[in-house]
Amino acid sequence: MNGGEHHPNPFGVYVPGSRGHLPGIPAVPRDDHPLVPWAEEEHAGQWVDVDHVREQIEEFRRCLDRLPEMIMPHVDRGHLVVVTGPVGMGKTTLIHQCIHLAHQYLADLDEQAHGTPAYEQGRRPPRPVVAMTGGYVNYGNDVSWDERGDFAETPGINAAIRDKIAEALRGYFPGVPFDPVIDGGDVHKAFSAISALLTQQNCLLFAIVPHIDWRDAGGEVRGKFLRTCLRHAQSRIVLFVEISHQHPHTAHEVVGDLLPFPEVTHLSLGSLTPEDPVKFTEAVRGGHPAVDDTPPPAPDVAWELLDVRQLRKECFEAAERQRRQGGRVRVTAADLRAPTLDPAALGRSTAPAPARPPGQRSAPQADRRPAPPPDRRSALPPSR
Repeated sequence: MNGGEHHPNPFGVYVPGSRGHLPGIPAVPRDDHPLVPWAEEEHAGQWVDVDHVREQIEEFRRCLDRLPEMIMPHVDRGHLVVVTGPVGMGKTTLIHQCIHLAHQYLADLDEQAHGTPAYEQGRRPPRPVVAMTGGYVNYGNDVSWDERGDFAETPGINAAIRDKIAEALRGYFPGVPFDPVIDGGDVHKAFSAISALLTQQNCLLFAIVPHIDWRDAGGEVRGKFLRTCLRHAQSRIVLFVEISHQHPHTAHEVVGDLLPFPEVTHLSLGSLTPEDPVKFTEAVRGGHPAVDDTPPPAPDVAWELLDVRQLRKECFEAAERQRRQGGRVRVTAADLRAPTLDPAALGRSTAPAPARPPGQRSAPQADRRPAPPPDRRSALPPSR
């Protein structure tokens, strides 16, 4: 892949739109970035079904089957998709993959309907629009801090998310007058006005709510926030919210009250399986088989301690070692260094976390406010 490019590492991920953005400066792939196939076509070929992600994709497909209900104003319900899982297990990538599927789904519907009497009369499938309120990597720092640099209260977070969505929609609908309610003080009414705007433009909004590192250990604040998101998911609005947890039962405590609602889809990620490193490396090099391949090594249970982000980074580094040595870049599971990390170092420990100074990421604390942003000087941003 990327033959002849500046940095031919098959495990590198190009930031969408980075190549050719500045003439004369070649883009360099990242070892740690979510896959965004709806914005970068090449990312679709880099996606690998590890941690049973395909099952979660199929669960989201069932959500799309409810499309007629989502776009009927008298039903007045869109959809809320809650993605849970440990840190680094690909939650943000899963969200982007779902949006990619939605684009394909709506394009297929449009193609099937094209030329029919209903299509000619203007009854057409909606056009997808996307609002990333935390960028491609889905950081929540811009919405979780107020102008004084203090932790924002939940109403302020909701208003900031609304502002990000409105900003994205103005980019999609240049010159279209917006109802002043969209920028007003009542956030719920603002989402109603956004819903009306989407109906007018025959669009379906996929809005990604940024990841916020809530500090309440019991999940009460996160639960209230999710219920607010459900209230905002009105007609033609699909909201994606990701919640990090260290154990599945924590996710159930946060999401459980919402599961009876048909407007809610819960996608859950877990840990790597011992076979996933082999599957990951074989998928990337699958288009270039060689007759001298040796059988893959027996799965190492130690890989269960790692996450998808660390697996990609380790594969990227193995490819870099091969590239520096001047040989072909062809990583197999046998080329990966065996993980030696303590589970506690990965945030998977059940022991209470010690107090931390501002700027460091760790397990949630018993606080009702979002945690401070990560110290980007000492750690790479996580790819969820």
